[in-house]
Amino acid sequence: MHLHKIFYALNNLLDVSETSISILGEELLVAGITLPVYCYLKKYRFGWALSNLIGCIAFGFMHVFAYDFQIWPCLMVGLSRYPFSQAWKSTDSVRGGMYIHLISDLIVLLPATLI
Repeated sequence: MHLHKIFYALNNLLDVSETSISILGEELLVAGITLPVYCYLKKYRFGWALSNLIGCIAFGFMHVFAYDFQIWPCLMVGLSRYPFSQAWKSTDSVRGGMYIHLISDLIVLLPATLI
């Protein structure tokens, strides 16, 4: 077996590991925005939905430098994480969102790593 292929596979596995760790940080970061907003809005009928939306949009706009100040990609990144935050409410734990986020990213990343 070629040595460069082994190093390439190991590098890809390290990238997946790094991504897995960053997912935990992302969930905690968004929780730090969403949950305090929810404490204020929970008395309203759509308090959770609005709090989740605010946290997701804030998260999306944290990517404004990564996407060269293009708003649309930032909104897509932010809104695509709505189900992860929704899982917090369904499971009554931030871990629910972490697990779903991790599994969905691994479904995308692992096949790419093995190619």
